[in-house]
Amino acid sequence: MMPNLKAISWTFFFLGALVATTLVVVMTASSWYWQQFSVAAQTPRAEFFALVKEGWNTKPKSNLPGYTTILLLGIDSLNTRGDIPPLTDTIALISVDHNSGRIKMLSLPRDIWSNKYQTRINALYAYSFLHTPNNPTLFPTESLVELTGANIDYTFVLSMDQVEQLIDQVGGIEIEIKTGFVDHEFPRTDVYVTQELDPEKLYETVIFEAGAEHMSGSRALKYIRSRHSGDDEGTDLARGQRQQQVIQALISQLMNKKIFLNPRIAGQLFQTYRQNFDQSMPIVDSIGLMKNLIPYRDQIELVNFSLPVYPQDEAGIIYHPPTSQTNGQWVYNVKNVEDFQKYIMSALYE
Repeated sequence: MMPNLKAISWTFFFLGALVATTLVVVMTASSWYWQQFSVAAQTPRAEFFALVKEGWNTKPKSNLPGYTTILLLGIDSLNTRGDIPPLTDTIALISVDHNSGRIKMLSLPRDIWSNKYQTRINALYAYSFLHTPNNPTLFPTESLVELTGANIDYTFVLSMDQVEQLIDQVGGIEIEIKTGFVDHEFPRTDVYVTQELDPEKLYETVIFEAGAEHMSGSRALKYIRSRHSGDDEGTDLARGQRQQQVIQALISQLMNKKIFLNPRIAGQLFQTYRQNFDQSMPIVDSIGLMKNLIPYRDQIELVNFSLPVYPQDEAGIIYHPPTSQTNGQWVYNVKNVEDFQKYIMSALYE
């Protein structure tokens, strides 16, 4: 394992910045601040304090005693795609140790093959609309629990438009583009693919030059979704690095106290959480989790893991078989399920 101690578990900081920081700022604010915050949050002051009180007395889920585990599913879905089921671009397991403040994030390649369902794991969320249509997160959660052996307590589904909304709410983000690139086949988000066949109307050219750039939500999405530049920046590896870069920039903004000193922005962020993520992890549960971590606030350790790949790594637990053996599909296979699960349990819980 090669942990990156500087890597950011963005889900944790999203919860921490949005909930904990808001509580600190708002609870000590003036009546003017309260009025502005309550309007933007669409939450009366009495209701807000009731949520805080309830959360303070709430114990977050913990299927494995001492830990809360979150499954993060990032989906790239657009209304202009019609009824095409959304695939999962990002899959990550995040464990929070209640007794040390250590937070670990393990990224799972979306191309891992599920022998049981004969599909890549990035399609599990799409299949949920057939298996568990009334609870779309249930099928991928249960499937990944079975595959990985992890003890998942909460599942978050984050769409690209939600990322765009958050970036715009905090006034944009600062990105340092290390390597410039041009993508002549970036899919337009305002064209219905079920109705339009003309490539000139389906695609646009996006250009990113090396250097610092202040990005809006829509610009940032183009930066992280681009995959047809024809060079190294068009690979999934580079795309994943850009995704992490944007999320870290967003977290940096969310951690900025100036954001929460603005009652309108703080209220909007609070409402965004309640509207989009409360069903994934009730806000009272997130407050309860933050309470558990207060004693370790000065020693929180953030560790990022990835699965070792064979033969690049002799200890690799997944490998890429020849496409001649997979009907032409580019996938990762698990070498040994028992070793695969042992690695994941060790990465998350030791």
